[in-house]
Amino acid sequence: MPRSTSPSPARRTTTVSPSSCRWSTRRFQYTVKDVALPASGTITTDGVRHDVPAGSWAVLDHGRGRWPYDVAWNWGAGAESASDGRSIGLQVGGRWTDGTGATENAVIVGGVLHNILDTRALELRFRRRSGPGG
Repeated sequence: MPRSTSPSPARRTTTVSPSSCRWSTRRFQYTVKDVALPASGTITTDGVRHDVPAGSWAVLDHGRGRWPYDVAWNWGAGAESASDGRSIGLQVGGRWTDGTGATENAVIVGGVLHNILDTRALELRFRRRSGPGG
């Protein structure tokens, strides 16, 4: 069974979309992203056991809400160990919060979350991959 530990709830990004041109008092989204969680153990899929070695990372993405009929978003997360042993995590997302003043963008260094409030600080570029695995 995989195990993951989170040192502190303060390292999670939590976003609630306020009213905007696309959202209303009846439409909202609440989301929690917990990035750079140390993980280890095993995962079994279709009867095949896969080891998750120590030094691996997990992400918890939990959300609830009532979305507009037509909505799109970008999301990404990653983690690595720095040469000094500190964990480094990255949480980026957008489009669904446009115009709301809310952001779920953050960097986590050594278990401490640093919000990225100015979305102009991020420029995300996506490229379509072709075929299995890109």
